Amino acid sequence: MQISTNKVVSLKYKLFNAQNHEQIEETNETNPLVFLYGVGTMLPDFEDNLS
Repeated sequence: MQISTNKVVSLKYKLFNAQNHEQIEETNETNPLVFLYGVGTMLPDFEDNLS
């Protein structure tokens, strides 16, 4: 599926500390990150890596 502006995106991820590789945060299928793409609610670099 193509991700584009004003589309609802749902995804799971794991966030790690780059220095010590400690896990900071994790989402999953039952508790995903959900946001509206392209409207400025997320970091631009984050959205750029999804498209």
